Amino acid sequence: MKKFVAILLCSFSLLSAGEIETQTLQFGNYPVPWFTGPLLAPSGAVVPLGHCKLQPYLNTFVRVGEFDSHWHSSSVPNFYDLNLRIQIKFGIFPRAEFQITPHIRFQETRSQKSFGLGDTSFNLNLQILAPQTVHGGPYLKLALRAFAPTGKYQRLNPDKLRTDKRGHGSWYPGTSLILTKIWHISGLHYIELRSEYTYHFGTPVCVHGENAYGGDATTYGTVYPGNYYFFETALQYNLTQNWALACDFRYEHHNRDRFSGTTTLSTTHHSTEDVSLAPAIEYNFRRTLGLIGGVWFNVAGRNTHQFVNGMLSFVAYF
Repeated sequence: MKKFVAILLCSFSLLSAGEIETQTLQFGNYPVPWFTGPLLAPSGAVVPLGHCKLQPYLNTFVRVGEFDSHWHSSSVPNFYDLNLRIQIKFGIFPRAEFQITPHIRFQETRSQKSFGLGDTSFNLNLQILAPQTVHGGPYLKLALRAFAPTGKYQRLNPDKLRTDKRGHGSWYPGTSLILTKIWHISGLHYIELRSEYTYHFGTPVCVHGENAYGGDATTYGTVYPGNYYFFETALQYNLTQNWALACDFRYEHHNRDRFSGTTTLSTTHHSTEDVSLAPAIEYNFRRTLGLIGGVWFNVAGRNTHQFVNGMLSFVAYF
């Protein structure tokens, strides 16, 4: 119980954020809004050429239950995943940025613990649309994405209760369309909308022994992970120049996995669905420096985990 309370306390996240991506937007005679950014949805604008964005996230993830195939949840022993995710963006061309995000993970359940590197994601983000004024159209960018399989995903130790599983072994190449639009309401009040649609393709994974997809010591073969996609949208509204509210809404679907080879235990998963929210509150010291606190949790699911995730993040622009 104490650990769970600590997770909720960590939901008041810290974010030193700069919306440097949208600083070229012209607001005319209107006051410039100060937004830190929601917890999940990225900006539809790229980091300008010659700038760098460094953003570490500390995720305090707790798996508290399991959803079955009928969307019913049941309790399971808590599984804790303390995940440091370090997002780095570079403006490499006037309308392009490169993003890389390594993960470091510490996991614990029922007195079993493990620590190590997780999978590393990387993106090439290309600006498609970029408005000049607040009355213009949306920012829109295309992201080309993949995951380097740097996390352990096979030859797991059965005594570790899967705490040593830190990756998936698949490159999961994919693409995203990311949109940002700002509306002026009145005075200094604005609403910002962010939306993202992402689709990833599973690539074959050779597995030995107990692995991220199941199996046991006898398992040897190839897993074909299912493709997956998610859609998320987020809103921000500034109550004052300093204070703002934000909330993310996310839906994710994962196709079933397939296995070819030798095993005495199943290494396939059914398709899954997940619906989650991430409300947050922001305090912005200035346009390029602020705080945000929130918690990400799922409200419904099918064949997936039930979780609560408090997030702590720091952002710096150079």
